[in-house]
Amino acid sequence: RMSSHQFSPFATVKTGIPNASAMSEPHPVDAIQKQRLAIDEMMRQDTLSRVHGSALPIQIQTEERILSQFRRLPALHSTRLGLGVMRNDDEKFGFEDYLNDPRYNNQMVDVHTATEHML
Repeated sequence: RMSSHQFSPFATVKTGIPNASAMSEPHPVDAIQKQRLAIDEMMRQDTLSRVHGSALPIQIQTEERILSQFRRLPALHSTRLGLGVMRNDDEKFGFEDYLNDPRYNNQMVDVHTATEHML
């Protein structure tokens, strides 16, 4: 339970407005979208294996695993540009491209503390 002084005007000015997304559950549409992406990926791999043989999907999975390992420091959001280019995500324009993305907030994060926490 949060104390009432956390929502006082002074605390709001000092710490900012609490993140509403952290307090609520994910929207049901998020689960549907993730499930649809997984189904699309399975269909794509099945099509590739039927057309080009079983070696191509395995090679693509290996390349995706390699490209998903590269990350920035823990305090910075990693876009994984190489993986996005391989999946053609760089050509998609989603709501996160024009709405306020919570990853790009103005709060300062201590990089050293975040790195130690990650380890």
